[in-house]
Amino acid sequence: MQVTITSLEMLAPPAAMPRAVPADVRIDRAVDVSPEFARYLYGLVGGPWHWTDRLGWAREQWAEELAVPGTEFLVLVGDGQPLGYVHLQPQPREVDAQVEVRYFGLAEDAIGRGLGGLLLEHGVAAAWTMGERFSLAPITRVWVHTCSLDGPAALANYRARGFVECGTETEEPVVADAPLGSWRSLGGPVAGRPESRHLSEIVHASPRAVWNFASDPDNLPRWAAGLAQAPVRRRGEQLVVDSPMGEVTVEFVGANDLGVLDHVVTLPSGEAALNPLRVLEHPAGAELVFTVRQRDMTVAEFDRDCAAVAADLARLRTLVESSD
Repeated sequence: MQVTITSLEMLAPPAAMPRAVPADVRIDRAVDVSPEFARYLYGLVGGPWHWTDRLGWAREQWAEELAVPGTEFLVLVGDGQPLGYVHLQPQPREVDAQVEVRYFGLAEDAIGRGLGGLLLEHGVAAAWTMGERFSLAPITRVWVHTCSLDGPAALANYRARGFVECGTETEEPVVADAPLGSWRSLGGPVAGRPESRHLSEIVHASPRAVWNFASDPDNLPRWAAGLAQAPVRRRGEQLVVDSPMGEVTVEFVGANDLGVLDHVVTLPSGEAALNPLRVLEHPAGAELVFTVRQRDMTVAEFDRDCAAVAADLARLRTLVESSD
């Protein structure tokens, strides 16, 4: 899909003051915004419009960007919940400073109420006063870029607030046929589509030491509390363990040099489930990665299962590090 990116700028403050905020909404100004809140606003507003670049960011990446001095959010609030936001980020230079409107938009339910132009007006006014409010050099330029994947009114809204186009370019990024939507962008599961989660634990030991410890059946009750509660018994190639669910059998993949610890667990009902578990190399030593699959569980049950697996991996890490 070909995407057109348009850059716009404003080289002087608007002559008119921003319009008054209606009584049924308010605009909150926030600095020191947490990565959690910033990511929530990004998913809420951007979910309907192909905003996906930052969904895979680690918390540290969000924190690094939000730590830029002068970074500020204006959050539109109505009915006790966010309806949209403007993310402003100053860019100091030797003798002056610029401000980028990093992100701007409304939650889907707030579109069509005449709030977008109002919020942008207040965002622009805040951008032009950043120099004095944050002890920065004088602001000489406020700029933004938008693209054809954004809302259809975005470009017209920027022009109406006084922004002037200063450049265009085209790209052909790989994008989904349809936006994720706010629910999925914020991590919500899709009905009828079981979820998978990859849980990991960094271990300060060699991958071989981790694999050797975890693959030893006698160690299973020591770290896999959610699976084994008593010494392991052997039945041919299968391991028989007493679990919270009753007697289950476990069959690990054979010895290998790839760090694979996948195992099939057969429940008392006869249902067999493959549990992928890998030991990977890591700069700190090794990384355990366990894939938990939702299958027929409810969201609450899945969350509890993931929490139990995370606890097992943490216990395994502690045992390996103490025995290394």
